[in-house]
Amino acid sequence: MNKPTLTAVAVLATLALGAQVSAQAVAPAPASVGAKTWVGHCAEIEEYLRTAPIERVEEVPLGVTKPKRAFFAPGGPVGSVTFILIDHSRAFAANTMPFEKQMTRIDREMFAKLKALDEAGLKKTVRPWVLGDAPVREMLKRRDKIVAHFEKLARERGEAAVFPF
Repeated sequence: MNKPTLTAVAVLATLALGAQVSAQAVAPAPASVGAKTWVGHCAEIEEYLRTAPIERVEEVPLGVTKPKRAFFAPGGPVGSVTFILIDHSRAFAANTMPFEKQMTRIDREMFAKLKALDEAGLKKTVRPWVLGDAPVREMLKRRDKIVAHFEKLARERGEAAVFPF
């Protein structure tokens, strides 16, 4: 190969290599795929869970709460959901809060709804299952204690520690 041809090949190789390196340097990184597929889709998923037909339900053979798993049709944002049926009769018990020390954090939106709960709304909601006004008043007394508990924690630890969500 003569010198001009060798120089031309070297220039072309350099340009080709430079273009390849440049293309690699500016190429966007592939989108990160993570396990938290619900992020940014909460409202969509809530609506889906509220309205999607359930195709089948299976028992989950774990634990003492006898959980069940409901399966939705393929193609939706959620394939299945596991749920447990819990006996809430303790909510109507006398003015007790046995797990107060374990209550260290609460969702901010849930806390706001808890604070907004009033006697008329509660009676309307629980009337089919609760007879009389005394159990409703007991629930509101516990609500007041829970609200006071979280407000005290927020003053002591800071709102970010108590209302992280």
